[in-house]
Amino acid sequence: MTSQRPPIDEVVSWGVDSTPVWVRAAGVGQFLAQAVLEFGSGAGAGPVERPDALRRRRLPAKQTEPIDLAPVFVEGQTDWLPPSWAGKQLVTCGWDAVTINPKGFERSDVQIPLSRLSITDARPSTRWSRRRYTTANWVITLTEGTNSVALTGPWLTLAWIGHLANWPEPPRVTA
Repeated sequence: MTSQRPPIDEVVSWGVDSTPVWVRAAGVGQFLAQAVLEFGSGAGAGPVERPDALRRRRLPAKQTEPIDLAPVFVEGQTDWLPPSWAGKQLVTCGWDAVTINPKGFERSDVQIPLSRLSITDARPSTRWSRRRYTTANWVITLTEGTNSVALTGPWLTLAWIGHLANWPEPPRVTA
């Protein structure tokens, strides 16, 4: 029933570049190495999962199901992210909200106030890659008044968050 489940990269309002050939080739190598190790260990209990570079993430069939996106982390200081929660916090993406759970307890999620934040910077995690493909790691700096936080993770997950927030896509830097 994948026809009813659109790919996330086609739903987001931000552009997602096609994955470069070299990234796909590395993904194939990773997949084959995992398969050989799994088979060689005698475990062989189940199929080897394809690496992210070879997967096309789709929205779940129902809005009650979690969205399968690679992890993103938030770090910084603001009223919803106090110093007592120092360090990077794992971000969870839903259909209509983005949350963190610094306490790690059920039902203690803190919603990130996307509507109060604005993008001040977007850059790749590495200097040599400016492409915005699904698994490319990026850092987006967000501000709220004098406070700022950074979201770090794969472009597709950041694009989903930007889509939910209705933020404009950061301009592409050509230099």
